Amino acid sequence: MTQENGADALLSVDNAPNGTYAFQKTFVSRFDATLREGEPHESYRFNEIPSGATHGFSVDSYWVKDEETGESMVSKELQSGRKYRFGITYKAAPNNSFADDFKVFVEGKELTDGVTVSKEKDNVHIEVVFTMTATGVEVSGSAVSFQSETEPVTLQLIEQGKTDVFKETTVSGGTKSGNKYTVDYAFTEVPAGTYTLNVMKKNHVTREYTVTVGTDSVKQDVVIQLLGDVNGDGKVNMKDWNNVYAHVNKTTELKDYALKCAEVSGDKKINMKDWNRIYAHVNKTKLLW
Repeated sequence: MTQENGADALLSVDNAPNGTYAFQKTFVSRFDATLREGEPHESYRFNEIPSGATHGFSVDSYWVKDEETGESMVSKELQSGRKYRFGITYKAAPNNSFADDFKVFVEGKELTDGVTVSKEKDNVHIEVVFTMTATGVEVSGSAVSFQSETEPVTLQLIEQGKTDVFKETTVSGGTKSGNKYTVDYAFTEVPAGTYTLNVMKKNHVTREYTVTVGTDSVKQDVVIQLLGDVNGDGKVNMKDWNNVYAHVNKTTELKDYALKCAEVSGDKKINMKDWNRIYAHVNKTKLLW
């Protein structure tokens, strides 16, 4: 009797949004087992961990350790290029046993070491050493901001449909040109998917970008503006005051990020309150920041 449910695989390590790696699929692709009663099981090939008597055996326990340090890595992040040892024990279901010559195949090759069948033939323990390889691609680019060279720029990647921050980085310094500062940033090992990229800095308005990741590296340059800097020239002056006035009077409509930069009163509306606050900032009677 033969059952096949997918391709061979040593293991599948899925990158979870909280930054840890969750083991979601079996680490061993094929088993040969023999029933005590009835016809023998021939090869089982599957992706998901078996349970109960469906396959004649089920998972008893498993662990992952750093091969060099012996540290347990269950629910911890695995680092690219490091070696790890994976151990798993299967137990036989009632009226089932494991054959003396029980075989394990990893990526199409028989595992000759690391397979131990118990004396009672009711469980088998398997250990595999593997090297973690990088998954995903790099998302990088330049970040332009204003006012301060030392104040850091924070960038966050959030997977679409989720609220937890998947990756975060902070950068500062960079190259000054006029009143703007440009610094490079990078996220490595980003799996395929759609993400929101949040960009933040003190006294600036948070900006969101949508980033779609496939099989190739992604370059996404970003720019953030000071609160009240509607036209993005790195200053809050009468030009911004005029832009807000034109929007309130419906002669020139502000859109998207410029609209967020103009909302300085905190009431989530663009009205004469914002116009007055920008005017007060320009006249230095009440600064925005």
